[in-house]
Amino acid sequence: MKTIAIIPAKSGPGKKNKNIDDFIGRPIISYSIEEAKKSKLFDMIHVSSDSAEIVSVAESLGADVSFMRPKCLSKNKTSLFSVVEWTLEKFKKRGEEFDNVFIIFPRSPLLCAIDFCKAYELYNKNSRECNIRVVSEAQSRIEKYFRCYDNILVPVDKKNKHINTENLNPAYYEVRAFSISPSDVFLKNKMHKDIAYKIPLIKAINVEIDENIILAEVLYKIMHG
Repeated sequence: MKTIAIIPAKSGPGKKNKNIDDFIGRPIISYSIEEAKKSKLFDMIHVSSDSAEIVSVAESLGADVSFMRPKCLSKNKTSLFSVVEWTLEKFKKRGEEFDNVFIIFPRSPLLCAIDFCKAYELYNKNSRECNIRVVSEAQSRIEKYFRCYDNILVPVDKKNKHINTENLNPAYYEVRAFSISPSDVFLKNKMHKDIAYKIPLIKAINVEIDENIILAEVLYKIMHG
């Protein structure tokens, strides 16, 4: 069984080359690459990018950058599915095929190799016939949420809005960290059930939001002594 890690890291949108922003003295993408290497799970760690600067950083860290992503697959509306499908097909044409696909996001500095290993164990326990999604428990129950229209609050769940929180089931949201799937999800459009790999809130900080970077740096220093 061969496993590939694909790290999608295009130059945009918004701030150019944000995937190599400084994070505690290192390009932020380096944390994803280094932890993937430490896990020893992968036959290939490939960084998919349209940016020469990102490719240069990834190559210096030992990631595969043997081909760049074309501009037609680097637009804001391009789906991640299309990028992974194209990447796997590109390797297939070169005679390299993979059974399992990790998608590791480039701005995930709070995750570590043990997360990849534990999630892969969960994947194997389900006979590799599933998608592993990283989730974290929402701080509030979904029945307690509101939508806001012209500053008027409308309950998401009018029926259950008055039920005590302790009597409601926890809700989870997907964290932009990594996922695991069989390659046939991308190459044959085969559907599989989704299984949760749960992480604590401390690891689920969204560093796509600039205001969270300082908090993430503090948490990283605490977690790593």
